[in-house]
Amino acid sequence: MPLLYRTLAMLSASLCADVSVYEATSFPVEDNWFVVQNFCNTPEAVEDGIFVQTVDTCTEIQPPEGQQSTYRRLLDDFAGSETFFLEF
Repeated sequence: MPLLYRTLAMLSASLCADVSVYEATSFPVEDNWFVVQNFCNTPEAVEDGIFVQTVDTCTEIQPPEGQQSTYRRLLDDFAGSETFFLEF
């Protein structure tokens, strides 16, 4: 099969796929992400399409540990998808 036909076949197949994108125009919880933890009140912000977590040492806990937040997205939203990828 010539390269042009293979490219068109791949392109037409990819146009049928569902896409879920987090563009960081809102906080993750507003876009179907679940809060797993927010340890020691991690300051968070959304700035120009970037989700920012400003972490520091949490001295309220002994021994001191770092602030951290963790979010999770269920893969149920992608059940039945032919392909799946994640990019950071």
